[in-house]
Amino acid sequence: MFSTTNLSTRSILTNGNNTVSCIHAAGQALTAVDWSGSSGKVAAEFTVDAIATGANGSVGFGWVDASTVDFNLAIAQGYAFTERPSNTSESHFKIKLGSTHSLFGSPVSAGDVITIYLDLDNGFGYLYINGIAQNGADPTSGAAGTGNMWDFPTGATYYIVVAPNNPNGVSSQITINSPHNYVSVSGYTDL
Repeated sequence: MFSTTNLSTRSILTNGNNTVSCIHAAGQALTAVDWSGSSGKVAAEFTVDAIATGANGSVGFGWVDASTVDFNLAIAQGYAFTERPSNTSESHFKIKLGSTHSLFGSPVSAGDVITIYLDLDNGFGYLYINGIAQNGADPTSGAAGTGNMWDFPTGATYYIVVAPNNPNGVSSQITINSPHNYVSVSGYTDL
């Protein structure tokens, strides 16, 4: 089972199934899976339970360098996939270090399952939605990084993070799945 340690509006998931929910006004509940690593290959899976409506309602999934993480800004400091339904021109996008930002993958809604695959040895992250590779992702492609969502520096230690963003006191909500609903790619360890 998962237990949660609160860091103000942030938290760290430890093990099992736990739901991350943001219910305070105009805030973001950033959560790091209780794992960090600098080598190997890992997979983390999440279910989107709800996405808040409104200008900033969103859910984000990604990873961040543990040495620089600020739990207020981690998605902006890291590498992520975000769904923001209110942005009709770019509802589903990837963001890198808070600046590089582009349309990516399929739209996500409540009930969808997101899987992040991190190849820490080669410095690539991959996105699956409902068990379907996005952008032709091939997490087994090694140094080629075929279909990766983002490349990132190797050798650093990373956290996997999720961020349900909540405007107007309406909750976005994410559940971490353990065990996973989808069979993971060979060579990856499920978190």
